[in-house]
Amino acid sequence: MTTQKRRSLQIDDPLGPSQPSETTTSADEPSGPPAEASQNGRPKPVERPPTDGTWRTWSGVTGVGSFRLPHELLTELGDTARELRLPIGLIVTAAITQLLDQPPDTIAALVDRADDARIQGRRRARRHRTENAGD
Repeated sequence: MTTQKRRSLQIDDPLGPSQPSETTTSADEPSGPPAEASQNGRPKPVERPPTDGTWRTWSGVTGVGSFRLPHELLTELGDTARELRLPIGLIVTAAITQLLDQPPDTIAALVDRADDARIQGRRRARRHRTENAGD
């Protein structure tokens, strides 16, 4: 049985040296360029210079991610998708892309707000359980 070849991810960096646009790797080889670490050990963000006025360009390949989200947020997302008659995946894609376009300080502030809402929701639920248990 032969190992099927797959295309590796190539990041198009117009400021970097030119690379072949298509390479193949075996299933056992790592694909894509190694992530360069910045001074804090995290990968450097990919620069996305505007080229032709499009917001982003993607290959069309999709992936599945699993994240724990508050039930209320999922309900609100579903209601909005039905009301606007838009696919939930595209709403989430647009929201994440819009967030990633923000400066790092704005992203951090929004994450702090989400964390505060999560903590307050847990406190509220705990109080509600305690009050009902005392009855």
